[in-house]
Amino acid sequence: MAMINVGKVIVLVLLTGGCVKKELPPPQQAPGMSSALKETEGLKLELKLDRPSYKLKKPVRMTLTAANRSHESFQDSFRSAQAYDFIVRKDGKEIWRWSYDRMFAQMLLEVKIEPGKTLSYSETWGQRDNAGDFVSA
Repeated sequence: MAMINVGKVIVLVLLTGGCVKKELPPPQQAPGMSSALKETEGLKLELKLDRPSYKLKKPVRMTLTAANRSHESFQDSFRSAQAYDFIVRKDGKEIWRWSYDRMFAQMLLEVKIEPGKTLSYSETWGQRDNAGDFVSA
């Protein structure tokens, strides 16, 4: 039975703001779940997957959480209604992007996270590339 090892195949990226990009390392394997962490300027970014490996063609559930660990409010501005993105890469090449075929309203979006609070985004990747074809292991 073919399986995808998420820790070796997927790199996910969170876009924060118009010009700032925070990239998370590949998720690390842990019993029953994979996750990746990055902390910068009091903002802790955590990517969680609901399991460390998946059968081919099975959905991959991803949750990205931004936690404000500082004593001040964190605020960021976006030039559209898109506040985040998930990107899947294999061998360094992008194979899927959550926002690939989506349109977002052109607007100024302000996101604010108060001290000690979190903001989460969840999406599902169906193990298809941007062309709609299933990816191989």
